[in-house]
Amino acid sequence: IYIARHCNTGADGLDAGAFRAKHKTWYSRMKPVTENLGRRTGIHLRTMEGDDGETVTVLCRYTKDGTKSVVYLDVGRIFDAIFEIHSLELGHRGRDVVKSRADERYANIPDGQVRAFLDTCPFCMARRGGNRNGI
Repeated sequence: IYIARHCNTGADGLDAGAFRAKHKTWYSRMKPVTENLGRRTGIHLRTMEGDDGETVTVLCRYTKDGTKSVVYLDVGRIFDAIFEIHSLELGHRGRDVVKSRADERYANIPDGQVRAFLDTCPFCMARRGGNRNGI
């Protein structure tokens, strides 16, 4: 978020051009993209309401078709997001459905993280008939 906030003004004693050169990878990803979205997905900042009701600034990117802005989660919130989707919204449905819903909302939930969560879900383990992989 620090780089995104200062890419047009500069920081760390650098003018805007030198700051962008120092953080070239991030700057190239943050350029406004209107066509050929492919790999460059337009990383940007968005202001939204936080859990405690306060306004927070979050890092986002546009989906590949450019129609929606999805949020990057802090590493500490990934588990909570998967729990909310899998247990509360979808009623313990499978990996593909959970991963699809997570991709609609969040930019950085990997498939392996979803799979690990589902393999350790107590409700799903009981429904499958006990232990799996020796756990």
